[in-house]
Amino acid sequence: MKTIGEKIYDLRKQKGVSQEKLADGIAVARYSVSRWETNAAQPTTENIKALCKFFGVASAYFLDSCDEDVQPEPEAQTVTTPRRFGTLKTVSIVAGIVLLILFVAACGIAAYVAVSPGMGGEWSEDIHIVNYEGIIFLVLGTVAVAVLITLTVLLIIKTLKSRKK
Repeated sequence: MKTIGEKIYDLRKQKGVSQEKLADGIAVARYSVSRWETNAAQPTTENIKALCKFFGVASAYFLDSCDEDVQPEPEAQTVTTPRRFGTLKTVSIVAGIVLLILFVAACGIAAYVAVSPGMGGEWSEDIHIVNYEGIIFLVLGTVAVAVLITLTVLLIIKTLKSRKK
């Protein structure tokens, strides 16, 4: 007589489903499916119900291999619900916004300092002193803003892809 693990393995192979797809389909970790198939652990009653629904078989299919006196051992599982934003993401977003504001302000100051009117006492429009430090600061600020925008776009794309699953 086949064990529950062998039956799960056989059904999974017949359907052409990977352990990861099966685990996603019944909301367990992939390693749980692996442990069941190797008989290192037994699925809980709820997991057997989910397996029956996933594969379209009756619960008797899996339970025929169990003795009536022996119940499947419940597997310790931690159920976590995904949060919309974690603490790290929230702190990162706030820090990114603050840095963006600081860099925009710094770029404005750098632009003003980069080409300033002559310091000869007269504010003449045709005499300007070029401050190279200001130009370097302006370029670095612009690069930093570009990096922040790129990272924000990548974060948004990753979030949208994870919501589709």
